[in-house]
Amino acid sequence: HFIYVESRADQDLPQVIAALPETLQLDLILHENTKTQRQLMPLGETRKGLIYNIWSGFHPDTFAALAGCIAEGGWVILTGPPLHKLHLFQDPNYDKISSWPHICPANTSYLKMLQASLQALASSKQLQVYDQTTDLSRLILELSTASDTSKADFTATEEQAKIITHILQHKTWGTLFANRGFGKTTCLKLLMQKLSELNRLSYEVIYVTERQDNRKAMANWADSIGLTLKTATLSGLQQWKIKPALIMIDECAAYNVALLEKSLAHFNHSEISVILATSLDGYEGSARNLNKLKSPQPLKHFTLSHPMRWQADDALDQWIKRFFHAETMNALAIEHQPLQKPDHLEVSQFKPCLEQLHLSELEKQLGQWMSLMSLAHYRTRPSDTRLMLDAPHQYFWHIKSGDDVIAGLWVSLEGPIAPYLHQPILERKRRVKGHLAPQYLAINGKPESLSQQWVRIVRIAVKPEFQKQGLGKQLLKTCMTHFKGLPFAVSFKADEQVKAFWDSVGFTEVKAGFFVKNIELKF
Repeated sequence: HFIYVESRADQDLPQVIAALPETLQLDLILHENTKTQRQLMPLGETRKGLIYNIWSGFHPDTFAALAGCIAEGGWVILTGPPLHKLHLFQDPNYDKISSWPHICPANTSYLKMLQASLQALASSKQLQVYDQTTDLSRLILELSTASDTSKADFTATEEQAKIITHILQHKTWGTLFANRGFGKTTCLKLLMQKLSELNRLSYEVIYVTERQDNRKAMANWADSIGLTLKTATLSGLQQWKIKPALIMIDECAAYNVALLEKSLAHFNHSEISVILATSLDGYEGSARNLNKLKSPQPLKHFTLSHPMRWQADDALDQWIKRFFHAETMNALAIEHQPLQKPDHLEVSQFKPCLEQLHLSELEKQLGQWMSLMSLAHYRTRPSDTRLMLDAPHQYFWHIKSGDDVIAGLWVSLEGPIAPYLHQPILERKRRVKGHLAPQYLAINGKPESLSQQWVRIVRIAVKPEFQKQGLGKQLLKTCMTHFKGLPFAVSFKADEQVKAFWDSVGFTEVKAGFFVKNIELKF
């Protein structure tokens, strides 16, 4: 059930919750978009309902991730302004997304697109719209009669059983890839359950994740089945002196590769099994960085390919994938694509907005952009589309082959920064969002950078099958002509291939991984 509740900012959400049956109250997520709630998101758990309060701000990352916790037959509620006025809502969370202006302007492109998409769902009966003032009793009845979403038997699917059997029978170093809701966390729990059933109570297992609440929940669950489980953060993992039999590193696509490699090297032993588990979509990205991982042992790749929380054709899941672009390219599927020649080479500027594109076309093009950009940056998030649509001073160029975007460049104008902020920035007491280049250079010995305007390259990517044909250079050439005379900056993790590319287009590396052009800098 997907529901939009039209309410007032001062209306009390607990009024809705208190009227629900107690069984539903105990198994729902109420999200008000506070920092504490963002840190305590129950990712990996299955719940019956989600109430997401737009009045406290709409963050695409958190909504897309939380909606993935709701099982088939449950319900997802968005509560906010009247749907036909959503585009006029001044989102208090706007300054967390963009650096300027701090007060959200009315009529933003992202909320306009969200409104149009929700209205299209309502027209096709995939979204129910209620007024909290007049329809409360009808809403409560709808929620109370929702399908039973009680947890299914805790048994392994055929895919999970094969993975667990392989890990138990072999000392395995491997990756476990799955989209949200496909049973990755359940698979790890089933593996631990099997260990306890085999009376391996002395079997040392370490579970690694950065989220404290997830570590606590997993430890409590292991304790309930009689298995001793140690938990740690990735940085803390290197402090362990024991040689465990199994290490499970969750959310590993979100980790720094160098730190991950160092941790794996610390436990490079033939008697230790290591499972690197990660989502392929949503908040963790495409996991492409794992293909560059220098593992001390060969990695066997496991994939869960079927959803467990809902049917494969679930309407809400399909909308989330389409609108939030939560389904990126699988890193394993894109590594060895045969090279292709583009049929027509033309660089054009791209302006993502509903005024120029129909909703379906805008969603399609943003989806292509997000999928492409996930190849170049492992932390591409659903909220990047809000930056693309609403953040000031963002510019985009792309190259298309037919209707497909095969190469893209995203740049941001940064600086100059107001003089009264210079000293606090140099003393590292202030950090102005949205102005990475001038501040980074200033605190590294070039304070005059704060008074200059910069063009920072945010993302640049070319589809693997069209690489090594000069498309990236062509994009940069067009952009540099557009911003003739302005200094350029770019920051990426610098391996030899990256350095060679930026050298070839006239950029100079002034600090590790930080390149500039059109300006003389010496440190």
